[in-house]
Amino acid sequence: MGQLRFGVTASRKVGSAVVRNKLKRWSREYFRALLKAENSIEADINLIFKPMDPNFYKGLPHEEFVKAMDRGIETLRKHL
Repeated sequence: MGQLRFGVTASRKVGSAVVRNKLKRWSREYFRALLKAENSIEADINLIFKPMDPNFYKGLPHEEFVKAMDRGIETLRKHL
């Protein structure tokens, strides 16, 4: 079976270093949990955080981040 590989791109336009590091940390945490699950997928994924409203990512709750990631993974599974 193949493997899941991912990368994270967050430019300075996304927010401060604290915000960018939080997004990268949450991404690593999400994909580690996904790899531990038995229904892992085999794909190469690059998350690109686009510049949004100045406080969008700063005020983003972790639960909303996980919901968005789950929706993205489900969409990906439908197309594989």
